Amino acid sequence: MGRDRDPFDRTFETLRQRLTQPDAVRGAPLAVIPLAQALGVSPTPVREALAKLSGEGLVVRTAGGYRGLALDRGSLADRYDLAAILAIAAANDRWVEDRAAPDQAGDPLALLASLTSSRTLARALLRVSAQLAPFAPAEAALLGRADAEAIIAAIGAGASGRPLATLARRYCRRRARRAGDILARTLGLS
Repeated sequence: MGRDRDPFDRTFETLRQRLTQPDAVRGAPLAVIPLAQALGVSPTPVREALAKLSGEGLVVRTAGGYRGLALDRGSLADRYDLAAILAIAAANDRWVEDRAAPDQAGDPLALLASLTSSRTLARALLRVSAQLAPFAPAEAALLGRADAEAIIAAIGAGASGRPLATLARRYCRRRARRAGDILARTLGLS
């Protein structure tokens, strides 16, 4: 068996994927040694991955290591408000020339990020989209997917600018207004 030449990337992607699940927002400690053992790597790539994930706002650095996010209604609403600002900017930005057909089941924020010609805007929108990913099942249960599907359909039909920005604003603002309900459902409190 060959030596694993890229344990950091593998560890980073695995942890990032786990952090998109609803149970990741409970503020639980993320102990390096048990994670390393579970992933079959040394502690070093786990520490490096957690440091990078902390920079992305997906985990929190503490005096004793790292923990998952523990959001309240206000901080979740703030993330939806930030998503609205970024999504509106992306809708109004120049788009890349070669657009692929949108994924009908996809994340509309990630789709907008993939279309903007601004790499900085795309990275910021993908970052907030990743922070909101654990809440997607609760969003769908409480609000349905009509807003997301409207954005995806509009992009598929070639819409951009103000009409698309209006859809993006509505998508994010509805979620910001229901942030308390979304959080409660994600945490299993409702």
